Amino acid sequence: MRASALVFGCVATALGWVFVAGETLSDPGGWTGAGLVMLWTVPLAGLAALAWYRVPDGAIVLGALAGVVIAAALWFAADPHGWLSFEDAHGPVRAIGSFVLLLPLALLAWRRPLLGGSLLLAVGLVPIVAATWSGSRGLSSTTAAGLPAAIDGALFLLSATPFSRRHPARAPAARA
Repeated sequence: MRASALVFGCVATALGWVFVAGETLSDPGGWTGAGLVMLWTVPLAGLAALAWYRVPDGAIVLGALAGVVIAAALWFAADPHGWLSFEDAHGPVRAIGSFVLLLPLALLAWRRPLLGGSLLLAVGLVPIVAATWSGSRGLSSTTAAGLPAAIDGALFLLSATPFSRRHPARAPAARA
């Protein structure tokens, strides 16, 4: 189950990267669009490397960044009009924040499924719940970015349960 969750996180990140990069390169376009793509691609790659090679440090950094994404989602729920005007000027910051953390948290969850799965679930669900609470309707970019993280977090948490572990087959009892 854990391998399936990791593959899901990698595929969701790859598909999301293609979609977000395409939108970014078409909307502002040119060098500005390329710079914006690099603005979130480089941190994504760096955080993924940190989560894979330096698990204890990655857990601290990714936990703090997950807290920032959650705080931004709660701030949006408290002042949706202020955040919407900010995001109109600067782009979908909350959605990109959730998206950038998907792969690094999935890599962290590969080694620490309870911690990584919990962070993925929180990064995925809290923005969706906060957007719903604030009165947003329809499929927003925050929902589109958060849903794969929530699904992946649930998969990693399920992989950490005792019921998901394989139990070796018991040897038949010797007959006397």
